[in-house]
Amino acid sequence: MLDRSGIYVQYNDNKTHNAIDKKWISPQYAQKLLYISSPPLPMPTPSSPDPKRQALQASHTLHPHPDKVRHPLFAGGGFFDARDLLQVKYEALRVLQAEGRSLSQVARDFGLSRPTVYATQNLFALQGLDGLAPRKSGPKTAHKFTPEVLEFLQATRAQGPALSAEELARQVHQRFRVTVHPRSIERALVRHQEKRGRLNPPPKNP
Repeated sequence: MLDRSGIYVQYNDNKTHNAIDKKWISPQYAQKLLYISSPPLPMPTPSSPDPKRQALQASHTLHPHPDKVRHPLFAGGGFFDARDLLQVKYEALRVLQAEGRSLSQVARDFGLSRPTVYATQNLFALQGLDGLAPRKSGPKTAHKFTPEVLEFLQATRAQGPALSAEELARQVHQRFRVTVHPRSIERALVRHQEKRGRLNPPPKNP
C-alpha cells in the first residue's frame, strides 16, 4: 500500500523465476520499480476444421440457416444434424406427409421458406430422394428441350392427351435423365404449337 513514507512492491526472483518477495522502497524509486508480474499468455491456436461442414459446403448441401431449425428432432444434435440440408428437407417432407402438419408450420419448424418446401415436395414426388439433391450447374431449362426431347413430348402428349405435365416430366427424366419442371413442359409445348401455327397458316378460302 502506498503512503507518505514508501511502498511495498512484489517482484519475481530472477534466480528462481517463481519466488515472490516483498520489498519496501522509498517514494523516489517507487514509480520506477512498481510493476505487475504475470506469466506470458499462450498464443491462440486456430480451431480445427470441421470435415463434415466442409463436405456439406463442397456439395452445396449446407443449410443456410441451421439456427432456425426448431423441430425437436434436431434439438439434441447427434444423428439429426441441422446443418445437413438434405436431411432437413427429408424430415420436413416426412412431417408434412406422415404427421399432417401444415406447409407453413413445417417451413417454420425446419428453417425453410414456403416456396422451398413446396418445390421440394414436387421434386420428391417426381424423382424421389434424387430430387432433394441440389441441381447441378449447367444449361437452363429451355436448353434442355432438345429436338429429341420435344419430339418425345409431342408424341407422348398426342398418344395421351390427358397426361398431366407432372407425368410428362417424370417420363422425360426416366428416358433422357433430364430434369424439367412441369410448367416448363407446358410452356414448351405451347410455344412449339404456336410456332407451327405461324409456319403453317391455314389455307385461305378462294
